[in-house]
Amino acid sequence: MEYAAQVDWVRRPTSQDIARMYPLIAQQRGQEGNVIVECFVEPSGYLSRCHAVRESPEGVGFGPAAVALAQLFQARMPLDPANGDAQKVKFPIGFRLPRK
Repeated sequence: MEYAAQVDWVRRPTSQDIARMYPLIAQQRGQEGNVIVECFVEPSGYLSRCHAVRESPEGVGFGPAAVALAQLFQARMPLDPANGDAQKVKFPIGFRLPRK
């Protein structure tokens, strides 16, 4: 199964959603992070079978936080034209600390 060429996001997590899911240990350490998430877009547009492909830095919880945030995305995307199944997508989620 190939990745979808482009995703038209109908809904994305808000900055408040990201702040709520920000890993506590990373906040305490003043760390920011990046995650690449891979999911399937179901006919409803919601994502399923998500997992973190890569996270940086590792071991402070950015991967699990990004997977949880993926549940808040919704896409407008046609089904895979080859077989009518959900399409696979890969996208980044960044975690940034508020600037003072």
